[in-house]
Amino acid sequence: MKNLIAFYLIILIINNCKHIDKPEIIQFTTYTKEVDSFVSLDKMLVNYYYFFLVKNYSTKKDVISRIDSFVNNFLDTSKFSPSREEVRVYFYKETSKTNIESIRANPREVDRYSNKNDLVWCYTLHRNNFVEKEKIKNGEVVETNSKLITPIPKFIIKKLE
Repeated sequence: MKNLIAFYLIILIINNCKHIDKPEIIQFTTYTKEVDSFVSLDKMLVNYYYFFLVKNYSTKKDVISRIDSFVNNFLDTSKFSPSREEVRVYFYKETSKTNIESIRANPREVDRYSNKNDLVWCYTLHRNNFVEKEKIKNGEVVETNSKLITPIPKFIIKKLE
């Protein structure tokens, strides 16, 4: 009996110590333009769209934290035009139908299939540096969080004479 319990404990420990692959974030493109401009109230405005695939996606906190960290670095406001209206960053989980090979072969499938089934997060940076984070399940927004990000202060380094 003791041997049987020891055997099950060893199996349990081995299963808990399995190597879990870290998520990998890969940018891809669709037929959608990355930068789109339009005129509103006689003012030229620009929207940016970026698409990312997350390999080894899970709903664990460390995976979500990694995506959040990626977005915080990605949304550096200095790299977008002053006429930026918003920047949207979409994250899809990698599946048998939503993967780099399938997207390259047929980019429209992102709209036809992936948006409904594999889109998991959308971050939107608005003109006023207000970031909206949406959790998406089966094509529906199930949770929304928003925060204001403070732009990095600009400073000048003066030469000493």
